[in-house]
Amino acid sequence: MRKDNLKFNIAIAIKALIFVLGGLTNLLFLPIAIGYIASITLVYYLGAKISDAALNVGYIWLSKWTLFIIFLLITGTNTPDTFLHAMTLFVVFNITVNPAIFILKQEASQ
Repeated sequence: MRKDNLKFNIAIAIKALIFVLGGLTNLLFLPIAIGYIASITLVYYLGAKISDAALNVGYIWLSKWTLFIIFLLITGTNTPDTFLHAMTLFVVFNITVNPAIFILKQEASQ
């Protein structure tokens, strides 16, 4: 349990550092990153309404990587100086947030 908390805290610290560095580079990075995180949250919310576990994971996986590409295009077009920050933040966010975790917790509580 303690090891999981440490990994979680490290992931949060990395995300916060990238968010701050991107914001310092260009302020337009902040609404793009917040929009990305809000979109991913919406995908997970809608995915929670799917009862089939395999379909849920597939939907979330496809949706979050599609959003990854769309938001990288938006970032590269509007703020190319923060493209590397955005790509790093989006990859770290996509890797650390796993849809299977939410499904397993949901099945365990039932």
